[in-house]
Amino acid sequence: MPYITQERRKKYDSFILALTQSLEQQEHDNGDLNYCISKLVHEWLICHPDGLRYNAASDGYKAMTAAAAEFYRVVIAPYEDAKSKENGCVSVLDDPTIALECKTPRRHT
Repeated sequence: MPYITQERRKKYDSFILALTQSLEQQEHDNGDLNYCISKLVHEWLICHPDGLRYNAASDGYKAMTAAAAEFYRVVIAPYEDAKSKENGCVSVLDDPTIALECKTPRRHT
């Protein structure tokens, strides 16, 4: 969960802002962002008090997975919902109340 206290955030925010400004100079290249995220987790693991052990590596993986899931939940899903309302559904399956009524397969002719 990324919702740490404001006090704890102060330790990281200036570094994150500097990194973000550096990434902006790279024209928001996906590879650069991926490198920064990967390098952060690698360095975190290298400095982990338990060293390179399964549990520590698993904690790094879980943090990345949870961050990705939370990003999807708070950024991507609302964006997709807005676009669906703006442009219309893909099919009846986008509306769960209608999708439940689709019990018989429809044949395409």
